[in-house]
Amino acid sequence: MAELAFDSDEEEYFYHYLKELQQVGVVLRIQYHPKPFLLSDKVVVPKVTVDKKQQEKLNHVFLMHDHEYEYDYKVLLNPAYEGVFFSTTDNYHAAFPALANRRLDGSLLWCVDVKPTFMKDQGANTRFPLNQKWVWQRYGVYVQKIICEDNISKDKLVKAGLFNKTFCPKRYLCRPLKNGKGYLKVKVKTVRTINDYYSTIKR
Repeated sequence: MAELAFDSDEEEYFYHYLKELQQVGVVLRIQYHPKPFLLSDKVVVPKVTVDKKQQEKLNHVFLMHDHEYEYDYKVLLNPAYEGVFFSTTDNYHAAFPALANRRLDGSLLWCVDVKPTFMKDQGANTRFPLNQKWVWQRYGVYVQKIICEDNISKDKLVKAGLFNKTFCPKRYLCRPLKNGKGYLKVKVKTVRTINDYYSTIKR
């Protein structure tokens, strides 16, 4: 299998998070950058022209591009962990970290868009919720925004990320520091591993 080229550090951290969940059976299949959702079609409009013989001709001219939304992960979840690791859009419960879509064939898909704690592209803060709503309206699929790391300000926890609420993957804990700088952006007294976390949810 070819090595994946990730668009961001956060997407790579989350991939290793999913791989550890796969090793213990919570996750069954992981797809990075699945097929985008087509949210609107290309727009072509009619245009009537008159030739030299004063004959009308009907042509079509391009007006707008189509619009697609590419999310980061499509994850097939093990049904045994419903009500333990995840809830579903038809039976929502805020206590669980993942919110899956129950498809007509009974499969449970966790669709995820991974975001950093702080976005350099402020426009993304607007684009994501619009795309999220559009996907839900057109396809009935919920795409969950996931923030892996904590929001920490002046060494105080502002908002806990996914790794704080569940566990930290080993590759995140052992990641190389860029230019010799960096620190663990998870504000907990004791960092939990997959084994620590799985002992609380195993079936």
